[in-house]
Amino acid sequence: MSVAAEGAGAQRVAAVTGGAGAIGGAIVAALEASGHRVVVIDRNAEISVDLTDEASTRGGAAELLDRYGRCDVLVHAAAAFDALSLADIDAATWRRVQAANVESPLWLAQAFTPGLAQRGCGRIVFIASDTFWDPRLRRWCPTSPARSPWSGSRDLWRVRSARTASP
Repeated sequence: MSVAAEGAGAQRVAAVTGGAGAIGGAIVAALEASGHRVVVIDRNAEISVDLTDEASTRGGAAELLDRYGRCDVLVHAAAAFDALSLADIDAATWRRVQAANVESPLWLAQAFTPGLAQRGCGRIVFIASDTFWDPRLRRWCPTSPARSPWSGSRDLWRVRSARTASP
């Protein structure tokens, strides 16, 4: 179905994870200002999900599609983070951080990409960083060892998926 078939005036729907945070909140405001219907997908949000849990995340994507019929923009700005030394990271922490930062954008993109491809347009944006602002120290700090690898993994996945999803 083309955008024309859906109606030229159809409001675009944007899904934003991490919409309650500083970066995500700014993205939400910018998308709303540009006329998008913005749906925050996160804990304690319009669509409440646990981004570390596949069933919860996929269920949230399905709820968005049931409620609004489409998703034109996905912005993954949420990030799990634990300020631990390499020696203090256990397997459960590692898996939780990877699920939130690497796997949940995959699950959401898999849910929304068919509609984007069908309409022939849309955007998927992944926000990544290898530093964070520590207000107590009033400086930028490198991230924990548990978070750093996900940036590279997600960037590689993003490039490969863009190549395969393009018309």
